[in-house]
Amino acid sequence: MNILGLQQLQQPDDRALVFTPWGLSLSGPVDAEQIARYQQEAVASAELASAVPNSTRQSFDRLRGLHTYGVMFYDAYTIVSQQAPIVLDLALRERFLAFYAAGVPFVQGGRKGVITDVSSFEAFRDSLMDETRRLRKEGAKGRWMLACGPQGEMSFSAGFNDLLRWARHVGLLHGQRNRAVERALGKLRNLAAHPSGYQIDSPVQSARILWDVAEIINRLWGATTSGGRLYPHPIRREVIAIGWGGHDGSLVQFLADPDRDDVDGSKTYILVLGVWQDPTLTSFDAAFERTTYPVRLLFGPARWRAVATWLHANTPGTDEVPYLDRLFLVRRHDHGVDLPRSAEVAAGISGRERAGEWHLIQADHAGDAYLHVRGPGGTPNSTCEGTGPCNSCHVNVIAQGPWESVAKAFDAEPASPPPVRVPSLYELG
Repeated sequence: MNILGLQQLQQPDDRALVFTPWGLSLSGPVDAEQIARYQQEAVASAELASAVPNSTRQSFDRLRGLHTYGVMFYDAYTIVSQQAPIVLDLALRERFLAFYAAGVPFVQGGRKGVITDVSSFEAFRDSLMDETRRLRKEGAKGRWMLACGPQGEMSFSAGFNDLLRWARHVGLLHGQRNRAVERALGKLRNLAAHPSGYQIDSPVQSARILWDVAEIINRLWGATTSGGRLYPHPIRREVIAIGWGGHDGSLVQFLADPDRDDVDGSKTYILVLGVWQDPTLTSFDAAFERTTYPVRLLFGPARWRAVATWLHANTPGTDEVPYLDRLFLVRRHDHGVDLPRSAEVAAGISGRERAGEWHLIQADHAGDAYLHVRGPGGTPNSTCEGTGPCNSCHVNVIAQGPWESVAKAFDAEPASPPPVRVPSLYELG
């Protein structure tokens, strides 16, 4: 080991100085003072909610502090990346014990029991093994199952991945795309416990995993993380005008204002309540889900004069809507696969439109539901068959089969939207 002096230990590592707020520096290391501040700011807002126990909070804050020292000790970023899933493991254990403070109910071979020693996770696990042995001596057969009340039973061996499955099973975690993040954290946790070789991570990886772990921990205690990407706040929708055709045949969209004097009156317009940042907004179709975020038709199609008159007579305001874990229905029939429908629109169809095989799917975005049923290149993926969480797609299949059986699995107020669709640029010529 090379013994360094204090001054040498305080020298910044050039590898850390190329990661800047504007991306990777191509001209070499930049100002160390600036990068030190940037790396602290990168994780400063990843705060845990007040309800999170101190042991988890202190363990997380230790890693957040270690991340800031990576400017001088680059290996700190790797240590943070390896240890962050371990902190999540601690958080899951503490949340499990708090959830079952009165005792953990279980079933084995038809026999029910309650493990009351929840003073620590180790004590619970020891009691679990003792109860399992005792019931087997009494003739109970089958796997030990955790009784989750209305959510049903689930196999549970008290490992990290089982704790993640439990948190999702009882509704503490949600979002279908987030399942991929949870699986990745499970693999990282196992890799940290059973390494297969030397690795080195960057400050980008360190900061990202800290943020992801903070968001998941906060969700376990019912809170959201400001600025987070996994569990965003409900998204804001505004009144937006979408126009097409007219003299130039173009597509336009703008925030609706009845007093605008620069509107092309030759175009056809609709008013929708949608997300301004949605890149697929001009693909709106009232009958099918073609946009990234939920959209509601307010008025139209009509010329701008009629739209402006409607806006003066009505005062539609903004709102906020969640978009994770929405329900979509996708139909496969002889002519292919339909685009996803919302539960309300699907409930309103009748007759021949109900023919074919239906899939009731929980997904964050309509495209995820469509690709699950259609398959890559239009060929169904054999790994996407059956119900439950799909291991290949970001969806949870609740039911599939003919309309009569799938319709029993959801309850929605039937809707019959008008045949309104924004034409594509190709159709407009």
